[in-house]
Amino acid sequence: MKSYSATVIPAVAERNAMGTKPANETDYQEAVREWISTRFGQTALEDAQERIARVVEEACELAQASGMEIADLEAIAAYVYARPPGEVKQEAAGVTVTLFALAEAHRFDLLLETEKEIERITHLPATISQRKQAAKAAAGVGRFPEPPRLESSGTQQQDLPGQVEYPT
Repeated sequence: MKSYSATVIPAVAERNAMGTKPANETDYQEAVREWISTRFGQTALEDAQERIARVVEEACELAQASGMEIADLEAIAAYVYARPPGEVKQEAAGVTVTLFALAEAHRFDLLLETEKEIERITHLPATISQRKQAAKAAAGVGRFPEPPRLESSGTQQQDLPGQVEYPT
């Protein structure tokens, strides 16, 4: 078995020095599983095409936020799609490793930011999450495999397709 020397990652070293420890990554997956299934239903959770659409959407938003031009994004997509496809589990792990490297380049703690994002989304009213998903589906960039189970908020059905400002 190959042995690797430990590399000290500044954000992790700082977190360890402060005596804090990140939540178990399994906790993140369980929290997100619960959030998706209660907001959008089990079908949406298990819809692999919807899940990859959301990953691509978030990756595009991250690229945009980092200042990447759309032409660069298109060139990367053309390069990737010109090669044979990889294996889903390995590629997903590669995304995770790359996110950790990006966090280092931008000097933030990815696990801490993940915890904050899970906290933020789980405390948003379900209707906001459901409206955003319906708006994406109406724009053709996602699906809404189950009818939205909107919580009662006095909102009318015709407001669903994205006529509302959403907090971020």
